[in-house]
Amino acid sequence: MTDKIVTIHSITSADGWFIDSGLLGSAADCVPVCFFALVTLIDTAHDFVDTLVVPVVAEDIEDFRVGAPFDRKSDNLIHAAKLKEKAEYD
Repeated sequence: MTDKIVTIHSITSADGWFIDSGLLGSAADCVPVCFFALVTLIDTAHDFVDTLVVPVVAEDIEDFRVGAPFDRKSDNLIHAAKLKEKAEYD
């Protein structure tokens, strides 16, 4: 899917949230979320418009602007409390 940012409606802090790149692997596999943004995205392949809240990590901040492509990462969103719980279980 090729998403582009159409509108950035608002931004809010993301204290204690991470993107898990290792599918609940170790904490070392997790990247901290810098902020959440309410955005309108367009899927350019299908001309489908969607408004949703997305997590933004440090590597994406420089390119986070209207008209820029955006890679959705919210499927792997995890809170620090869940990471702590998993670490205690392991």
